[in-house]
Amino acid sequence: MPIPTLAKNQALCLHVFVSLFTALAVPASLGTAAELGGIVVAEATPIALSHSELAVIEATNQARMRHGLAPLSIDTRLMHSARGHASSMAARNSLVHTSAMVAENIAMGHPSGNEAVGGWMTSPGHRQNLLDPRHTRIGVALAHSASGTPYWCQQFR
Repeated sequence: MPIPTLAKNQALCLHVFVSLFTALAVPASLGTAAELGGIVVAEATPIALSHSELAVIEATNQARMRHGLAPLSIDTRLMHSARGHASSMAARNSLVHTSAMVAENIAMGHPSGNEAVGGWMTSPGHRQNLLDPRHTRIGVALAHSASGTPYWCQQFR
């Protein structure tokens, strides 16, 4: 019997969280980062990723690797910052950049993470952020407004 789509997404999120938690049980003092399906987690703090967040990180890292750049590591502080900012934009129905000291890509209306990254790759300024070789860490988020409009936020360090 096929698993319903929602259950697959929930299972993916749970799998990512359990995998990260298990992989990150190594003491941070060893200086190693955990790796999950080619995505590196920058610090030893487990964080659950939604299917949409994972899709944006994967698409971003694929674009970077196509251009000869290293993939970005997930940064929990950037994840929390991006989630807060995406939620704020969705609550206000307003697409505005954060005042935080980070490089940032924002978007609204794209129905999927792949489409959001595709849109950023066609915009010179957003593409520059995404492909900046100085960036090593990433945080991403998706939040929906009350009317269902998706708001995306991608932050880099």
